[in-house]
Amino acid sequence: MQIKFITLNIWNGGQLFDSALKFLRDENPVIAVFQEVYDGHETHSERRFRTMEILHEALPQFKYSAFGGTIIDHGNGHTPWGNAVFSKFPILSKKNVLFEDKIGDFNFVTRKDFQNVVQGMMGATIDIDGKKVDVYSLHGVWGTHGKDTEVRTAMGEKIIKSLNGITPLILAGDTNLNPTTEFVKNICQELSLTNLFGTELVSTFNLKHKDASATGYASAPVDMVFASPEFKVISKEMPQVDVSDHYPLKVLLEI
Repeated sequence: MQIKFITLNIWNGGQLFDSALKFLRDENPVIAVFQEVYDGHETHSERRFRTMEILHEALPQFKYSAFGGTIIDHGNGHTPWGNAVFSKFPILSKKNVLFEDKIGDFNFVTRKDFQNVVQGMMGATIDIDGKKVDVYSLHGVWGTHGKDTEVRTAMGEKIIKSLNGITPLILAGDTNLNPTTEFVKNICQELSLTNLFGTELVSTFNLKHKDASATGYASAPVDMVFASPEFKVISKEMPQVDVSDHYPLKVLLEI
């Protein structure tokens, strides 16, 4: 069976929501994972604080979803913010893994304390025509560079501990790391995963919305898709569409 899979950091709840929704409708994936998702409700005036609700309304083919995150202060109350998995197939169970033992706050009005936000990954066990497949949406800890650090090493150890022995497995999202790091090497070795794009991408940032010269975004391929050996890659692509400050990754897999 073939599975069209997409991962996208949707950018602070959906800064470019209309174009992102059009892209997802046109692509019509079977499974999609997102980062920087909000789970607010109708009390919020801005659509981007209701990411989960809007995605369900706009993409009814996704009958099932899983969300997990922390609490964020965006200047209009506290709203859950984190990662999500959307699926056309039933979700049998869910698991939210935080990379630090605390709940972090970040005020999007003052735009302070990026480093205080607790990152994590959201997992879902999906029933695909009678076969159980685990899919995790990952958002790596923030930093000023994409290199290994003590905190990122600890994050990798937590991922390995949480996913050890789970297969078939897809792990994807915004790692905030470069693919040549020990983090990526260890994830692949310990969990028997393949980084499907390897080192072939120069950057996964949409530079229309980033200052490439000042920050190094132009050479930061931080978005990745990892898959276990049960999956065969039919095709893979980074569509350069203006739907976020990241580009999506699209993979057609056969299992």
